[in-house]
Amino acid sequence: HYNHYHDDDHYHDDDYPYPDDYPHGDDEYPPEGYKDYDGEHHPEPEEPGTPAREKSFYELELEEARRIERELEKEHTRLTREQEADNDVLNIDFGHDGAFFALYDKCFQTHIQQYTYELCMFKKALQKEGGSSQNLWGEWADDKRVMMYTKGGSCWQGPARTMKVTLLCGEDEFISTVTEPSKCVYEMEFMTPLACSAELAEQAAKELEVMQGK
Repeated sequence: HYNHYHDDDHYHDDDYPYPDDYPHGDDEYPPEGYKDYDGEHHPEPEEPGTPAREKSFYELELEEARRIERELEKEHTRLTREQEADNDVLNIDFGHDGAFFALYDKCFQTHIQQYTYELCMFKKALQKEGGSSQNLWGEWADDKRVMMYTKGGSCWQGPARTMKVTLLCGEDEFISTVTEPSKCVYEMEFMTPLACSAELAEQAAKELEVMQGK
């Protein structure tokens, strides 16, 4: 004897519930984008990538024009700076008949005790010890045989630093001596063949004056 029953009498959805996020209906299992019981994610199929739009002739021409404009601006800036530098050079007094022009922008160093001294002709003079103290090119003195570098940093309880550079006749170009005769007042002797030329030119000029009875 068998008991007959209908499936609906004993089997209900509540007995085997679907996950809350599972869509009911005729959707195929597993639905796209649904995380199945196996823990794996079933991603939606990616649509074929849209090919990049080709730039038009006018867009390409505009980009090229902008690139050329940027290059021209850079070149203009460079030439302007060079022109300003040239104007600065023209305003510098390089001594009698430009005798010391060849020294312009050359830098020389010497080490004395714990200090490093650097001289950049017609620009600056430095004393270095950890940091640095800078003096800027100022003016000529002593009939353009002495270069004065001024506007240096102030000393502790002392004056602003200055550097006096005496140009002396020598076969090579180098700093021969550096002294500090008073607080933050430095004196340097610099050897250069150009000083020999200047001395000879000055001597010849004096001899000419004597001959002319001046």
